[in-house]
Amino acid sequence: MSLIKIAEANITTAQSSVTLTGFTTDYPVYWLICSNMESDNSAFQHIQMQYTVSGSADTSAYYYYAQQNQDANGNIYTGGAGTATSISITNQIDSDNNGFSDYELYIFNPAKSDEFTYSTYEGIDLRREAVVAFGRKGGFFHRSNTAHDGVKFFGESGYNIKGHFILYALVV
Repeated sequence: MSLIKIAEANITTAQSSVTLTGFTTDYPVYWLICSNMESDNSAFQHIQMQYTVSGSADTSAYYYYAQQNQDANGNIYTGGAGTATSISITNQIDSDNNGFSDYELYIFNPAKSDEFTYSTYEGIDLRREAVVAFGRKGGFFHRSNTAHDGVKFFGESGYNIKGHFILYALVV
């Protein structure tokens, strides 16, 4: 197996969103690494994700997800929903506690219009000053036969985000 880098964005000054494009039917599986994702908001907020079509966010209410979170004390939280307009990739992080998140996602068949695009993800969120770590894993799919060409990340409630995002195609 090998990797082909498709797109990369290293955002060091917070901005409203980050978009990576490059999905094609040439590759059925993509690996997305998101590291040092941070918020510029002092309130606890999630970083959201949507797929893109022609470089623009697909805001249709067809995102379905299931996830499990565990904090450093062993408490487990589960959740899921259907008909969402985006997916909360991270747990709640904030700038006051110097929180950050690191995640990886596998994205399957995103550019095929005859199949649902689906993903699995896992990662960790850390609130540094509170010294609280949260592990998160889950999966989601977009229940629409739509060919997607990328992903968009943005802050919940309009806050700005930063981080390092790298999209690879997996070649078997």
